[in-house]
Amino acid sequence: MVLQNPRQFQGRALPLSAYAAAGHAAKGNPLNITLDGTMSFPAGDYLDPQPLGSADAYQNQAYGNYTFGVYMQAAGVSLSTALSGANAYAATRKMFNPLQYANQTMDPNCPSLPTASVTNITNGFNAQAGGFTCQNQLRGWAGRA
Repeated sequence: MVLQNPRQFQGRALPLSAYAAAGHAAKGNPLNITLDGTMSFPAGDYLDPQPLGSADAYQNQAYGNYTFGVYMQAAGVSLSTALSGANAYAATRKMFNPLQYANQTMDPNCPSLPTASVTNITNGFNAQAGGFTCQNQLRGWAGRA
């Protein structure tokens, strides 16, 4: 699922501005960025919004991927590095749960991630780069490349 309005599934999770702030706080510190990416965003950890989202598992997953893109851009990480990290994490998860993404179309450039996850990470990254994540209205963020 690709989000049209990422805020609609936030529920009790942190707002997008909190992910941008966390990314800005880690900017320039590779250790903090690595720890947040590997220890804080994974399922159930403190930056993972999915358990507190207000929708079904796919919609909450989409919001989680979007926030990951927001965080990584705010932290100064390139989109390709963010996607590579997400792909590596997904590959590890799939070793323990081979059906992790059953029935989802996988991305040709990030073969361990569903295409929708790559799109949501990219949309969050681009929205943050364009300054759209912390505005009250999301104007024109979708599809920015």
